[in-house]
Amino acid sequence: MPGESGWAADASPWPRFSAALDDNGSQEERRVAAMSLITICAIAFAAVFVLLILLAVAMHLITTVFPERSATLDGAVIAAISGTVASLSPGARVTRIEEDS
Repeated sequence: MPGESGWAADASPWPRFSAALDDNGSQEERRVAAMSLITICAIAFAAVFVLLILLAVAMHLITTVFPERSATLDGAVIAAISGTVASLSPGARVTRIEEDS
């Protein structure tokens, strides 16, 4: 019985979210009760989608402000390629090195 436990019927610390609210239910309780699981999922999906769009825009701006440096061949790379070619094919000579695009 409610009287034995010390709690009155209306003194629950949790709000009521039943489908059939009586006239004492507030407007906020009615709004939350009307929100369905599909609506909550759609809002969550849209929020994640918007966050991903914002991240994509931020990445685009970062790559625009800080472009990739063009790769140049330095002496160490040329020596490594020439040494590898010489060890694989004795007597061969490297005449031109170009990057595949």
